[in-house]
Amino acid sequence: MANDKKGVGIVKFFRGKNIFITGGTGLLGKALVEKILRSTPVGKIYVLVKADDQETALDRITRELINSELFKCLEEKHGKYYRDFTKKNLIPVV
Repeated sequence: MANDKKGVGIVKFFRGKNIFITGGTGLLGKALVEKILRSTPVGKIYVLVKADDQETALDRITRELINSELFKCLEEKHGKYYRDFTKKNLIPVV
């Protein structure tokens, strides 16, 4: 009976879905974004970023998420395709 788990399952739930996250550059938001990217086959993650324009928002996403120590595991996983992976999956919203 322990094997009769009910529920959606995180991986199945997020498969191919697009997600909108507020607070994605904060402490908990970064951890959430990294966990979703690392553990689930998500579509895109749209991250609300406080910035004056799209270019500044992308710079902030790059600096605070993509280049952060927290994302090193993802960088190792994707190797030379890491930048392409994050560019495709992390979309800043101003």
